[in-house]
Amino acid sequence: MPRAFGCVQCTKDASNGFSVLRQELVPRKIKDTALKGRAEQLLVGMEGPFFIDYAVTHFTGKMEIEDYNQLVEEIKHTTALMQNSHLTDQALLDALVEYRQNITLKMKTPLKDYHNKACSKEICRHLVRKVFDCTKCKMVKPKCLSKRHCFVDTQERITLRFNQKAEAANLARRGLITVSAMGIITFLVLLTMALTHKRNLKILGGTSQRGVTNTTEKKLDKLPQVCKERGKDTK
Repeated sequence: MPRAFGCVQCTKDASNGFSVLRQELVPRKIKDTALKGRAEQLLVGMEGPFFIDYAVTHFTGKMEIEDYNQLVEEIKHTTALMQNSHLTDQALLDALVEYRQNITLKMKTPLKDYHNKACSKEICRHLVRKVFDCTKCKMVKPKCLSKRHCFVDTQERITLRFNQKAEAANLARRGLITVSAMGIITFLVLLTMALTHKRNLKILGGTSQRGVTNTTEKKLDKLPQVCKERGKDTK
């Protein structure tokens, strides 16, 4: 069976409901082209690999058959409610997102329950009943999982989460450094401009002062000659 099928797709009544929502409800209730495209894409994922990817990426993809049967009945019930929904456009898209989230959460409980049992040495060795394998759509014998299979994915997710936090912190730190550097550069530019302006004022002031001094000296040098000329005129 292709990887795109499993878990919910193992029961046609459940998986066909997603197709009905995509082909009938969405075109009828959502008129906005962009919203319609997003809703159809969401439902295509639900018809395809979304749930099986979740089951095998986070857990073993196995659960008790009773839990699986109950899950299917709940999905069929909620799908019927969605088909009769009076919501439109954005409200309907939001409801579809919540609808997928609720199914995922309902899957999580039985998947996690069996995963924990298979990872426990004390509990696993006592497991004898067959369980439902979402990836194969059939009952299989329970198997104990090694520590590597039990914790490696979790460790990777934890590492990824912390790496994302570290990356965010690094980005914030680099941003702070950049802003600080720009502030220092701006301050130095302004300081240089202020000092240059002050020096220019001193140069202009000195030149003006020397001009005044030279003019005064020239007038003083001419003063005796002026006095002599005036004396001659008086005689």
